[in-house]
Amino acid sequence: MALADPDDQGNSLTPTHFYAVDKSTLNALKYAGELNEAAKQIVYVQTPVSMLNQVSNPANWQGDNYIGPGAATINAYTLGEKVDFSKPSLDALVMSVLTARADIIQVQLREQIESIQEKNKKLELANEWLVKAKNEKAKASKKGTTGTTEFTDEFKKFWNSYGAGFYDDSDNHNSTQWDVNIEGLKKEIEALTTQSQLETTKLQQTINKYNQSFEMLSNFINKYYQSISTIIQNLR
Repeated sequence: MALADPDDQGNSLTPTHFYAVDKSTLNALKYAGELNEAAKQIVYVQTPVSMLNQVSNPANWQGDNYIGPGAATINAYTLGEKVDFSKPSLDALVMSVLTARADIIQVQLREQIESIQEKNKKLELANEWLVKAKNEKAKASKKGTTGTTEFTDEFKKFWNSYGAGFYDDSDNHNSTQWDVNIEGLKKEIEALTTQSQLETTKLQQTINKYNQSFEMLSNFINKYYQSISTIIQNLR
């Protein structure tokens, strides 16, 4: 799973070693004969496609001695070392890592989208209350320099829920006091807008990772299919 983590800058899909096959399978590949059931299991479950291509290449053999990539490991198997079927093939490992990576990114996408939607709803609601506050200011202004309008409990509750500053807890505010209320809410709207923009940028980056991950998975599957097709044709 560490290999699959798209946020882990140190992860790598580069293989450092290969699992090999037993002598009967090597011989079957070398002489392009028919594979028995056990050999097929090793070929299709245990052996990486890249190694199959190398082993099935006659140029990588000198008599009964394999001299191609991974020669030391493969020749150790030809001397009797058994295949460990509990180990996944490189193909299965890569497929698992790529699939897990896509799943992780998909979860990130869902969480980021939900977060942006939540902030957009808060922004929409805040702007509605901002319009209400401006209307109350306008009403107070029409009443003259001493004119006021009610700063209701609903206003106070909303301003508190958003952490927005307001003039005071008095029930009636004049035009100047409404300006303080309006500016307090504006600051919270600006902060929410900035957060939403940053999260939108991050979302686009995650979408790019998501597309890249599925492109890698698609390319791997295509190459895997092409390699298997080539091997099957060589074995006929």
